[in-house]
Amino acid sequence: MYLPIKRIVGTAITVKAPTGDSLMIRKALEMAQPGDVIVVDGRGDTTRALWGGNRSLLAVSMGVAGLVLDGAMRDIEEGQAADFPIFARAAQPMASASIGPGEVNYPIACGGVVVMPGDIIVADAEGIAVVPQDDAESVLAQLEKINERDEAWASAIRAGHGSQLEEVDKLVGQVGAEIVP
Repeated sequence: MYLPIKRIVGTAITVKAPTGDSLMIRKALEMAQPGDVIVVDGRGDTTRALWGGNRSLLAVSMGVAGLVLDGAMRDIEEGQAADFPIFARAAQPMASASIGPGEVNYPIACGGVVVMPGDIIVADAEGIAVVPQDDAESVLAQLEKINERDEAWASAIRAGHGSQLEEVDKLVGQVGAEIVP
């Protein structure tokens, strides 16, 4: 990952790549639709880069939203110049092989999180979230409530009418904590 990096939201195309091999990543790129996020289980290996600058350029030209890679990438400046968001475990100058095998659009584990093809991926400088397709509507409804609450708090603070501290004593009392002055 590099900073600054823009937020991505899109549908997962999943890839399981053997250690140091990117053939199935190339296949995922071929299958990708605009707005997709390619999510790669590179098994956390950082000895070979599974993604580089030319793939970033190609992905941008195809409308791919971004890449989440549990493995290494290279050509950071080229990815930045292409304005292609890459969330990778590490940077590594050594290129990968392309001999296979691997899998595309099967369930994977990326960074210890199960990702299914079609899951919603949201990633930014603060982290990566995976939302199962079946939960997307309820998660969105909860997110809207949280955003409304946060904006109300921020507006109150800016207007000098609140600090989020008014209820602290009540909450501390509810959990039975004792405060020693």
